[in-house]
Amino acid sequence: MKPDDVCLILIKKSLITLKERLLDMAKKSRETVLYENHFIPLSHENRFGTLGKHFAVNPDLGAGIYWLYEPNSFFNIKIHDFFYNDDIILDMKLPESLAISYYESVSGEELSPYRRLSSNMVRTHINEEKPFRALIHKKIPIRSISIEITPDYYDNYLRTNYPDEFHNLKETYTSFNETSHFPEMVSLLTHIKNYRGEGASARFFYEAKVTEAVSLLVEFRKTKQRKTKPKVSIADRETVHTVSMYIRDHYTDDLNLDILTRIASVCGTKLKNIFREVNGCTITEYIQSTRIGQAQHLLQYTDLSVNQVSCAIGYRSASRFTELFKRYTGLMPKEYRKLV
Repeated sequence: MKPDDVCLILIKKSLITLKERLLDMAKKSRETVLYENHFIPLSHENRFGTLGKHFAVNPDLGAGIYWLYEPNSFFNIKIHDFFYNDDIILDMKLPESLAISYYESVSGEELSPYRRLSSNMVRTHINEEKPFRALIHKKIPIRSISIEITPDYYDNYLRTNYPDEFHNLKETYTSFNETSHFPEMVSLLTHIKNYRGEGASARFFYEAKVTEAVSLLVEFRKTKQRKTKPKVSIADRETVHTVSMYIRDHYTDDLNLDILTRIASVCGTKLKNIFREVNGCTITEYIQSTRIGQAQHLLQYTDLSVNQVSCAIGYRSASRFTELFKRYTGLMPKEYRKLV
């Protein structure tokens, strides 16, 4: 064998070794985020499957389980089922990735940018240089399932093997934001949570679910694009902002469409379209979310009965209020008050 050939072999081996070390460092960095945020590794827990690692919240701060399955540099799957004893601000730097999550139960707000964390929502997260910051409310269980894919997967593997279909997956995640109407993704993520396979069959299962989730998200965006209207003008965005602020100041009133269109000075159809385009939800959903947010405050900091809270936020029917509260928080009003 020629000396040049020997050198080439040694260089290749060195590169392979370096790549393996970098992958190990990447894995450690994800676990380091958990250690830095007061999660403790559990060696004998098996609640969500044997292939993943289980972590517990520091008992001084709360209780519950965080499950992490990270088989390679392409993706990881996480299941949350824990709560904090007191309100807490999470401020963490996450490795670069794209995530799709389903929240069964949660109460809080993301802070950068600001958006409310609500139950029964499918949402995307773009983890880049900017730290993840969120205010999590005390005692309310955080129950969620997430699939997180890395640049190795979406920038290298998918672009190489499917250049036409996945040329800009990050844009797909950015445009998605959140929705309460994605039953296929909810079913997929719930299936992951309930799965208890082992060995090679489990590895195949998780890999297939990651691929299926990406495919569903891309198809969801294609369907949305086919229905997309022209972009909202600056003037129309200002109109939506005005209506949104009016709703937040008068959420206890009977906010029918006729009143809102007179404030906006546009027809009802146009207002509904531009409102959804700008805020990512319908006018009705925006009103409901605003009212439920105030209801959470009243249940936590006052002694008002459930009926009184219902009336205070604009619902004459306590049963209707209870139904909506359960939908947005995952809990009944009395359960929520008992926990907080």
